[in-house]
Amino acid sequence: MRVHAINLDRDTDRWERFMRLNGDVVDVVRVPAVDGQAIDRAALTEHEFIVEPCHRTPGALGCACSHFALWFRAVDSGETLTVVEDDAILAGIFGTEAERVLDGLPPGWDLVLWGWNFDGYLWAEIPEGVSVCRLTFDQEEMRKHIDVFRADNRPRTAVRLRHGFGTLAYTITPTGAAAMLEACLPMTDRLVTFRGVAVEDFLYPNLTNDVDMNRAYPDVRAYACMPPLALSENWRETSHTRMRDDL
Repeated sequence: MRVHAINLDRDTDRWERFMRLNGDVVDVVRVPAVDGQAIDRAALTEHEFIVEPCHRTPGALGCACSHFALWFRAVDSGETLTVVEDDAILAGIFGTEAERVLDGLPPGWDLVLWGWNFDGYLWAEIPEGVSVCRLTFDQEEMRKHIDVFRADNRPRTAVRLRHGFGTLAYTITPTGAAAMLEACLPMTDRLVTFRGVAVEDFLYPNLTNDVDMNRAYPDVRAYACMPPLALSENWRETSHTRMRDDL
């Protein structure tokens, strides 16, 4: 399977680690990331990619624009793309198993998350169309067992995704990309409604692009791979979208 891996030109160490871990698992195409330090915010505002107020860090803007560029490519070319971020750790069977999972999806699917952030919830329909399940994960425990994950060759399945966080690894169709662009643009401060996940809907601030994607998930044919085929250790200290303004 070919994956498009987003990586900043200045992050050579991250790229070397990504290739060391994943280079023999999939066919990797490196995609230069949009550098948040070099973004022309005024130009984004002029072209209505940003509508103020928008309190995103430069890193969050760069990350979002990197994904947008690939989504626009999918829409324009008609390609279905598999996208990963450079902190993704792929299971050893990612290539073959992801293809098998995709082949088993019903016609008209839009997006599959191969992994997600373990420091937040994920909501899925289990059984599909019957009930929404809220899943929690132990990020600290996950970080201790990366080798176990990479060696795990058990079959995966896809469950219908209702809500979740993270863009570390996914496959998206042209129709899915169009839906995500509509949900995420323009970038502006908003509270995103997470629908049907509790007794009452709740609102979440959209400081990163993956939050805005939740505006679309309930209305498209989105899935999550179970167990995941991709993990991220998700260190906040090196995150390019959270906590720091200098990235």
